[in-house]
Amino acid sequence: AGSHAGGGLLSSSGGGSGSGSSSPLPLERVLLTNIMSSSYFRGIENSLANWREVVDEIYYSVEHVEPWMAGNTHGPSTAFCILHKLGTMRMTDKQIAQTLDHPDSPYIRALGVLYCRYAIPPRELWDYLGKYVDDDEPIAPGADGREVTFGAYVRDVLLSMHYFETIFPRIPLTVEQAIVAKLREKRLPTEAVGNGGAGGRSRRGGDGAAGGGRRPQSVKQSLSVSMGRNAPPPQRGGGGGGYGGGGGGGGYNDHRRSDDRDRYDDRRRSDDRWRRERSRSPPRHVRR
Repeated sequence: AGSHAGGGLLSSSGGGSGSGSSSPLPLERVLLTNIMSSSYFRGIENSLANWREVVDEIYYSVEHVEPWMAGNTHGPSTAFCILHKLGTMRMTDKQIAQTLDHPDSPYIRALGVLYCRYAIPPRELWDYLGKYVDDDEPIAPGADGREVTFGAYVRDVLLSMHYFETIFPRIPLTVEQAIVAKLREKRLPTEAVGNGGAGGRSRRGGDGAAGGGRRPQSVKQSLSVSMGRNAPPPQRGGGGGGYGGGGGGGGYNDHRRSDDRDRYDDRRRSDDRWRRERSRSPPRHVRR
């Protein structure tokens, strides 16, 4: 069986199992940075030696599959730390299938779905996940405990680019239309409701649905909503995520907003330079 690590996406550190300075999975840069610096991930990075040990860790430790911790803690969730670990291990097709079909916990299966959403090329996603879109096992994807069926969770992951306070790789429109058509054939819902199928409001302060194409707030802003704090400025930069792009994780910054900000900075520097030159020269009406 072949192994998968981003469906052709390679991290800047290359391949191989074990630890790495970046993820083969195109996680958002700020999320990946926090995962790499978390004490929990550093603890499991070398202590979990194989797929079976990682699955056991999911069974005992994962209580939801949001990307960030709930409550007043500002850190990546256990689930996404383990997801990054699975990314560095590069699961085989057999391991992916065993994860998706695991009988012990829906969270083991959900980590398999998330791995596929990040690691498998979009055109192959239905081949891996299509059989689960009407699965009726209950799962509570969020920390609030609201339950949905596993099939609803899978459909939402397939149909939405937004996932709680993070963002998935973009699925090409033609592939998305093909997925919708196959869901219609099964007479299943064809619109995402957000938050892993649970819908409702998220910690980013908006509707959990992915409608409108709006990008979630920056992660740091999202985490500050429930605490009533002003978030620090979001981290800028972040490599070329997306399928066929470079590594480094993320790659889903709002480039237009960044370009506007850069133009504003250039204009401000130009204005400051003009003011300094003007202050050194006499007014026009007294020049000789």
